[in-house]
Amino acid sequence: TPLFLVYCAGGEASYSALANLLGNDQPVFVLRQTPDPPETIEEMARLLNDGMRTIQRKGPYCVGGYCFGGVMAYEMARQLQLEGERVHLVAMFDPPAPRQTPLGLVSDAKTWAAVLVYGAACGSCYLGREVLHKPRHTLARFGRRLGRWGHQAKLRLGVDAAPLSERLVAEMFENPSPMHQKNFAAMRNYCPQPFSGRLSIYQSAEFRYFHGTITWRSAKLAQPGIHITRGRGENTLMLNAPAVQGVADVLATQLASRLNP
Repeated sequence: TPLFLVYCAGGEASYSALANLLGNDQPVFVLRQTPDPPETIEEMARLLNDGMRTIQRKGPYCVGGYCFGGVMAYEMARQLQLEGERVHLVAMFDPPAPRQTPLGLVSDAKTWAAVLVYGAACGSCYLGREVLHKPRHTLARFGRRLGRWGHQAKLRLGVDAAPLSERLVAEMFENPSPMHQKNFAAMRNYCPQPFSGRLSIYQSAEFRYFHGTITWRSAKLAQPGIHITRGRGENTLMLNAPAVQGVADVLATQLASRLNP
């Protein structure tokens, strides 16, 4: 059964290293974004499912994606199930947290508060350990991340932000294209609905305390639950060597177990 991987919000993620490690016996296809994508994640997922069916007409399906692509894969799987198709695997690599869930505003606010407290406590321990182990590298990386957050805040508030160094702010945040802006807006407005299957979330060491896994798990969107694999390395490098080896090992086992129960 092929594995279909979805582009991320800023364009195509490089899945070549992961595909190579899965081997020649596991077909892998990357689904690209159309030049003029729809406004919502639901409509984007519907288009991707149409494209996927030109390669595989019937289930069982295996889908996944990095960051925004993981959210897209989730919505694709949910729609496939509603149409009576079987979905064996949904793999999400460091997915962002949805801003709203079916639990409602009050429950979402409690979840986000818990995420902030947990992230502040455990994230501080993680940063401290990283600083002791690799001080210059960690502080430089943290500085770049703070710069990106500050620049994004200025853009959203309409403040005329001065150009920052190329190392400090990624081009897609400094000068987002209309396609990037449309993807980010779609993610902000997306409220994921329940999925009758098991999610597999692959979490980089960097985002263990700063990312959306807690929100996905707290919302109880997937039944019977969420399988979490905690990996190594930074978020942007989790699909590159050496961190990708751990992702590939777990993914290969899950693909085999789901398709050969």
